[in-house]
Amino acid sequence: MSELSSPIKADPYLLKDIFSDKFLFNIPLFQRPFSWNEEHFEKLFRDIYESMVESKGEGIYFLGSMVLVNERENIHQVIDGQQ
Repeated sequence: MSELSSPIKADPYLLKDIFSDKFLFNIPLFQRPFSWNEEHFEKLFRDIYESMVESKGEGIYFLGSMVLVNERENIHQVIDGQQ
């Protein structure tokens, strides 16, 4: 059995951080191609907005899980969770 160079951990992050320059994502070639269109984005952002309105901006929105490998300080390789 191989040993990991760093432990696996799960951390929650704010959406504003995920969509900022704190997280730059590298999608490896083995991942399937990105397939979202404008309709998918509109539905996601509408859902996030409605969640914020209903909770008066204090709620938690679970976007989903992602498996990332840190390549450098703020560059993360997406292993799973792209879609």
